[in-house]
Amino acid sequence: MKRINIKKEVKKIKDKTLETKEKIKKTTKKVKEVVKINHKKIVQQALLLFLLPFGIILSFGYLAWIYIFKK
Repeated sequence: MKRINIKKEVKKIKDKTLETKEKIKKTTKKVKEVVKINHKKIVQQALLLFLLPFGIILSFGYLAWIYIFKK
């Protein structure tokens, strides 16, 4: 039977867990950056879609106002 050196095995496991923790940190940073970018785009689109109808209504109202008072 092979003799297992427990200290070496424990060290290997610790090294692997440290590597995986570092990988997880890197991926979470990347995900957070992507989420920030997407959040900004979503907010911009929502504001555009929310404010666009008001702009259209105001422009038609302005044109109607001019049309009424030119007569």
